[in-house]
Amino acid sequence: MKRVISLWLPKFATDRLCRLRQDWLDSPLGLVDDAGGRLILHAVNAAAEQAGIRAGMTLADARAILPELCTSEADPEAETRTLSRLSDWCGRFSPWTAPDEDSSGTSFAGAGSIWLDVTGCAHLFGGEEALMRDIIDRLAGLGFTAFGAIADTPGAAWAAARYTSYKRRRWTTIRKGQVRDTIASMPIAGLRLAPATVAGLQAVGLRRIGDL
Repeated sequence: MKRVISLWLPKFATDRLCRLRQDWLDSPLGLVDDAGGRLILHAVNAAAEQAGIRAGMTLADARAILPELCTSEADPEAETRTLSRLSDWCGRFSPWTAPDEDSSGTSFAGAGSIWLDVTGCAHLFGGEEALMRDIIDRLAGLGFTAFGAIADTPGAAWAAARYTSYKRRRWTTIRKGQVRDTIASMPIAGLRLAPATVAGLQAVGLRRIGDL
């Protein structure tokens, strides 16, 4: 049976920059993009979020809340290159890795995502729990905040990494054959639907995957 890992790096863009600027590690940071003459925050780090700053804010609004906010110009091309290199780095865990470009970048507040097909690989690392621990710990050692999930299907792993691991622990293992029961309680956004579709389903009372 296939086993797939979805890695989610919710602060990928700011983590990438802080690896280059160590003096910003503990400072509130926002990456700025020019959107038709308006300076918009492309991504923010955890310190900025704790101060009430969110991706999508204008720089003017963010500075009104937090004048000491550190800023740098967003560089989506550099982020894409770094994500691709990080995907290659994951090749130490599986020969089948790829950047999840559909779940990375500006539309996801500077987050990054990577796929690993680890079918038949986990026993080489002491089992799935040990494999997940090794991956997440090594990414943390590289300076990247990471969450992950392993499941029978890419969709289940994607949802669990964002709606289970992020809330409770750094990684989640969905046992073989337990995908349906595990994802039933997750928000319908875990199905990777368009925001308008999610809003429409919620409007008629369908909020969890199990409701569908």
